[in-house]
Amino acid sequence: MSDDGRPQDKRFMALHEIVAIARQNLDDMTWDYVIGGSESETTLRRNRAAIDSLGWLPRVL
Repeated sequence: MSDDGRPQDKRFMALHEIVAIARQNLDDMTWDYVIGGSESETTLRRNRAAIDSLGWLPRVL
């Protein structure tokens, strides 16, 4: 469990691992929609900035 009571998914240690699994599981059209942007790609940049602002805190034994 995480500090806020939600279960943790221990398969992923970094964001790029989540992206790689998502790519393997989505068809091309869906992947293009999720990963792409349109026109100025403002939303895409904002989404990326929001994800980048999250910190990953690894567990240390």
